Amino acid sequence: MLEIELNTNDCQIQTRSVNGKNGQRTIHEQQAYLHTGAAYPIPFKLSIRNAAEAYPSGKYTLHPSSFQVNQFGNLELNRFEMRLVPIKAPAQVAQQKAAASS
Repeated sequence: MLEIELNTNDCQIQTRSVNGKNGQRTIHEQQAYLHTGAAYPIPFKLSIRNAAEAYPSGKYTLHPSSFQVNQFGNLELNRFEMRLVPIKAPAQVAQQKAAASS
């Protein structure tokens, strides 16, 4: 499973304006880290639609809607619609199972 981490120190929203075909637009990003099993995580910028959709610090994985099939039939990451899902710690999963069985 891919693990994406947003650290408390780095997950502040970074906002910038860029000039595009249709005029100026605002881009909101957060610093994130992809854990692939290598010695060090890979830092990357996570684009978000607006500041209200910012992710709190924590560990996440990619939501299935973050993938798409391109015009050649190949699977690719949709960089404009990347969505994250929180990864639950094993203790949280055990608590939820215990609460559901009671």
